Amino acid sequence: MNNNDLDLPREAIRRAAVDPSSIAARSSFAAFTAETFKALGEKLFVCGHILGFDRRDGLSPFGHGDDAVVAVSMLLRIASELVSGCADLVNSRRHYAGAALVRQLVEVEYLAWAFEKNDEECRRWLRSTREERYSFFTPAKLRKAADGHFRSADYSFHCELGGHPVPGSWRLLEPFVI
Repeated sequence: MNNNDLDLPREAIRRAAVDPSSIAARSSFAAFTAETFKALGEKLFVCGHILGFDRRDGLSPFGHGDDAVVAVSMLLRIASELVSGCADLVNSRRHYAGAALVRQLVEVEYLAWAFEKNDEECRRWLRSTREERYSFFTPAKLRKAADGHFRSADYSFHCELGGHPVPGSWRLLEPFVI
């Protein structure tokens, strides 16, 4: 593959990035996603707090009926705020700050994967201390547990572009944004 092979996709990406109808579609989809995650998260919280055996069995330190359902609820509500915040920031041309929230969404994706693989991980995460989260729920440890499902290079890209203050972030700062 030579540089000319890369020019067409990059140019197509640039055009889509600034196309008003594409921007409107992305913004609309972000709003829909944020509202859907929020509404489902709120409903799941009510269900998880009321229904289940964790409270009855003395397992929930918070008095929830099912800590796993409450954990999923929390993750959905966090994702809702991240999606909404990211869209708000990008729509107001604060691309670097928006990219930092995208990195946070990647971490939500890692947790969602862990929750989907094992319901007990939901409870474990919700009940965890800072030290316990550091021992298993860090992005690197979740990627390792995923055994190749997530590429370290992808997370690193998000960190370099909008997750950590590094020189390469200039691409997202005004007036250099595509």
